[in-house]
Amino acid sequence: MTGHKGKARRRPSDRIRKPIAPRASRQARGPGVWERAGRLGLVDLAAIVAAVAMLVTTLVLPPRSTPEPLPLQFRVDRVSLSDLPVVISGVRSCGCWTGPRYQAIKKFKFDIENRGSGSLAIGGGETSSIRLLVAYPRGFEPKVSIPDEESIEGKYVSVASPPDATVWHASSDRDARGSRIVNGNDLFALPDGFEVWAIPAVPNYTVEQIDEKHMSFPTVVDQDELLPGERFSDTRLGHGAWVFYLPMQPKFVDEHLRSPLGLDAQTGKPLQLKPHITRKNTAKYFAVLGIGAFTHHRGVPRFEGFAPTPPDSGLEAPEDM
Repeated sequence: MTGHKGKARRRPSDRIRKPIAPRASRQARGPGVWERAGRLGLVDLAAIVAAVAMLVTTLVLPPRSTPEPLPLQFRVDRVSLSDLPVVISGVRSCGCWTGPRYQAIKKFKFDIENRGSGSLAIGGGETSSIRLLVAYPRGFEPKVSIPDEESIEGKYVSVASPPDATVWHASSDRDARGSRIVNGNDLFALPDGFEVWAIPAVPNYTVEQIDEKHMSFPTVVDQDELLPGERFSDTRLGHGAWVFYLPMQPKFVDEHLRSPLGLDAQTGKPLQLKPHITRKNTAKYFAVLGIGAFTHHRGVPRFEGFAPTPPDSGLEAPEDM
């Protein structure tokens, strides 16, 4: 998994718009009011319409809160992973170790159902409710750098996944902040000296150039918000996919990713081998724990959902995701 091949194109208009992609339909937990009303007679339907009109005149809907990034460090309000209100299931994963700026790339697809009382921001970026939970040795601060949405300049590309949509092409990167979960050891059985970090996903519909031939993989989530009672999943290739950059320690890179084979005679560049790395190799450097979902309640982050990542034997080929 080294990235997409793609050719950049520029829109004729200077106005920047989100790339167009088929939208995933919202999946509610049951039939709505109007679906049920359609099964009734005209008299009953008229009564329902009148009742709804009366409610609209008396109810004042609360304003929706604007999603905010998680604090740089915080405590979670739970000490158990059971009975969480957001259900994350069917987690699939692929990845590669040769991402930009010595970061691994991890891509996930999963189903998510909101059984809680508040809405979730489920797209990419730092304001998303969705985070990758990773354990690092205490003292190491994972510095994430992601494609900069402000540098797209109206340029977009076609990539192999998803094959039916275009994505923005960022020309530079920026720092993104991860968040340290102060009491993460209360939730996860970690080795001594490790602590838990929540890493944000790459921004929605945005890629960057990895090398001369390849683009990075994009987060593509065709629904920004998940309301209470809704479920989101997307089986289409490249859709319903969250991409995370995983910072790696320089010592790990030196031990496992730098090629000892010398230079290529034709290009003069270092020869590369596709690394075969397992959790045994990464155990003393980091551990990918799973996908977490968070919300803010009165300014305090709340841990709402979690699902563990698949084992190494369960990793899939990127062309299948």
